[in-house]
Amino acid sequence: MSNIYRYADHVQHYQMPYALNENLASASVEQLRFLCFFHGEAQRKSKSELTFTADEIRIATGINPSNLGRVRASLVNDGLLLVKKVGRVHYYTVCDPTDKTPVPDGRNNLDIDFDSLKADVLAKFFRPRLKRCKPTDNGLASHCPFPNHRDKNPSFSVELVDYNGGRWKCDGCEKHGKLVDFELYLSEDSKGATIDPAEAHALVVKRLRSVGVKEGAAKKDVVFDYCDADGELISQTVRPGGDKKRMYRRRPNPDNPDRYIRNAKGCTHVLYMLPEVLDSETVMVVEGEPDVQRVKQLNLRDSNGDAVAVTTNANGAGKWKSEYTNQLRGKRVILCGDNDEDEKGLRHMESVKMAIKAVAQDIKQVLLPMEYRDISHYLESHTAQDVINLVGEGWLELPVQI
Repeated sequence: MSNIYRYADHVQHYQMPYALNENLASASVEQLRFLCFFHGEAQRKSKSELTFTADEIRIATGINPSNLGRVRASLVNDGLLLVKKVGRVHYYTVCDPTDKTPVPDGRNNLDIDFDSLKADVLAKFFRPRLKRCKPTDNGLASHCPFPNHRDKNPSFSVELVDYNGGRWKCDGCEKHGKLVDFELYLSEDSKGATIDPAEAHALVVKRLRSVGVKEGAAKKDVVFDYCDADGELISQTVRPGGDKKRMYRRRPNPDNPDRYIRNAKGCTHVLYMLPEVLDSETVMVVEGEPDVQRVKQLNLRDSNGDAVAVTTNANGAGKWKSEYTNQLRGKRVILCGDNDEDEKGLRHMESVKMAIKAVAQDIKQVLLPMEYRDISHYLESHTAQDVINLVGEGWLELPVQI
């Protein structure tokens, strides 16, 4: 049996991770029942994302379906669980209690760093799968292999360069990317739906193993849900390997909840963590979902002692929408952007400030010291109290210790 938890490696029987202890002091009996059931099933199946019906949970835990929503919401609020709903199906993802991020599946504990591959390995990956492939000065050229592109002229090219991860592009259909993207686009159906990125990632690993590549440290994709006011999943931001600087957007396939369409076309524009934004009087806007998760760990309160919501907009700096402005109507808003060399983060927050000026109750723009890239970098060497001091008197407080 493979244990999926990084902090409980090699344990051959079920145990509740020790790192959960501090979160359980005030947990209800129903919360403990749910966690024990969920962690046990996750370990038994060696999967971090699982689907259960309300009746299955009731039979296993004794939790009445009428109470399930409350228990679920409390665990999500504590950072111990992620939940997304597609249609009538709920997907539960176990979280690492130390940093509130999804735990990768046990079957993927080892992985391959794609960006460390050399040109000869990349050639072995691509060449057998390209149509009428020919060598070029820096790689390969061929007809596009993707099922939704009838390529009459050779439009597809791959750069076979050491340590670039197999960068490719098609000038005809304008798709581009690296290894996982290649597998995703090969799986596209006529409606543009693809296999899940995790499945594509596994296919890449399998093919690389077959040409003799050995595994090293894992680099897992991190997925962030964008939900409407009722918590219904609208779209997702996927950050390959958890890299803040790389991302793509996707939306659920309405015809198949297990698949995604690799774009967010037609999706309603909502702020990240919108339900929390709407429930809070004070909202902190940062740049990027990883920064949101980092600041949320501080559990900051406003001057009334109420929880401060933390949010960001999809697609990064310069992508603010009018819908986001309306979602901050009547809020006290703290703006904290990145310190980019080209001042892109500063310009982004200045534009957000101008956009919300007429609707926000109050606005405070915070400038980080220039030696820090972003708020996450700042928090590597600073505390919640430092953030409170940076924002200024009357805006934030530490949670009351009981």
